[in-house]
Amino acid sequence: TRVVYCALPMAPQEIHRREIEVRVGPAQSGLRDVASRVRDRRLRGFTWVGAHVVAPGPVHDMSADFQVDVAAGRIQHASGAMSLAAFDGTPDTRFEGCRDILPNLADLSGLALDEGLVGGIRQAIGRERGCYHLTTLVLTTAPVLRALSLLSLAPEDSWRRALSLSGSALGSGRYRFEGEIRDERPQAGSASTHLAFEVDTLGMRLGEVLVDAGRQDEALEQYREALALAESNDYRILIGELLARLGEAAQDREHRMEYLQRSLTVFQELGAQDRMREVQAKVHRALMGD
Repeated sequence: TRVVYCALPMAPQEIHRREIEVRVGPAQSGLRDVASRVRDRRLRGFTWVGAHVVAPGPVHDMSADFQVDVAAGRIQHASGAMSLAAFDGTPDTRFEGCRDILPNLADLSGLALDEGLVGGIRQAIGRERGCYHLTTLVLTTAPVLRALSLLSLAPEDSWRRALSLSGSALGSGRYRFEGEIRDERPQAGSASTHLAFEVDTLGMRLGEVLVDAGRQDEALEQYREALALAESNDYRILIGELLARLGEAAQDREHRMEYLQRSLTVFQELGAQDRMREVQAKVHRALMGD
């Protein structure tokens, strides 16, 4: 008796969903209140947050509130809250909890609503001074804050921006991400933008195993196939990572330099400072012939 196994396509299984909302209220005495909120829900499977296991269900419910002086083009006041955080201080986190960084949001007060806004946000609540998810919420709110100083809104105008993001497993290391941005302004109607792309993480993992086994040619083929898929979906983060791995796996210096320089360019465009430094170190080693 001969048994034949075949892989059947798996129906997409939604794993995670994120909802972000930004609300701009009418102007009062030249000031506008801007309220933003992010909610995460794990729909299936478990995930680790530090030493904590998070079961399916709500994971995050965080908010950031701003009072904006539109005429001055500045944030007058900023504060945040976490109705639901991933973890609180316990012995295994050295009694550090997600909410410890909330006072740092006050440092956003006084920031100008100009081209330096994003840099000011990163300096005030980036890295160890912030929570990744709350910082992401504030950075998502930044274009709305910036627009308040650029758009000619009537004092009675309001604005609601809603972002929905979901990730689904397709099987065999492939994932699909879908997103929608919807703007609602009662005085100007509504508009929406949709985004969808797929990511193949199996190619990257197989490439790493093949490199470790000394099978460079097969590893390069896996990385190139994964890169083609990432480029077809314009998934910039994955493109940068795959180019960096191609730069490590390539057998001649000319190709190593080409891949690493392309990776460095992608991370520069993304503003990924840590990855830029890591890739720059690899470029230096390639130049030195290591």
